[in-house]
Amino acid sequence: MHRMYREGLTNKALFEGAAAFASVVGWASLTYVSLAIETANSADYPFGKLPPGGEPKELKPFPEMSMGRQVKSASGESLADLEEWRYAAEIDAELTRRAAAFVDHCVATDDTNDSILGPGPRALIVIAALCTRGEVDLAAAQMRRAYHYGMTRRQVLEAICCVVPMTGMVSATLGLRAMRQVDGKNEGKK
Repeated sequence: MHRMYREGLTNKALFEGAAAFASVVGWASLTYVSLAIETANSADYPFGKLPPGGEPKELKPFPEMSMGRQVKSASGESLADLEEWRYAAEIDAELTRRAAAFVDHCVATDDTNDSILGPGPRALIVIAALCTRGEVDLAAAQMRRAYHYGMTRRQVLEAICCVVPMTGMVSATLGLRAMRQVDGKNEGKK
């Protein structure tokens, strides 16, 4: 947390990224982000120091803030658009509506002006989370979504590989499998 604070990331920015990740790994993971923030801000925390003045109150701009906000081509955006969730809606429409509302908020399908991260960067976070879960087909769908928002092959590759230190090379291999599946249909992406 201290390193992210020194880079100028606010708690709001951290929570936006965590919410995108939580849409895959579970909503309880947001609790761990809250605990990490609380612990990092505690005077009793023995590992490192907060930056002068404490946690940042103002976000230091970074390139991803302006990336991936404009759709380059049409794609299904909502969780409710997935075949599996249309099936769930036949059984319990209210459950599907509520689940889709939360997930859609987490991945910024409505990209409100007050969000720090647009849908493109959030798709990259979701890709990383899906790779940790071994979900090749779902990761491929998010890669298509990332491309729709103008994210590059390099950015997708970096998203895949950012989880290697925590989850190992299998996650990256599965991500690369998904990427090859998508890139067969997206020749010319850089």
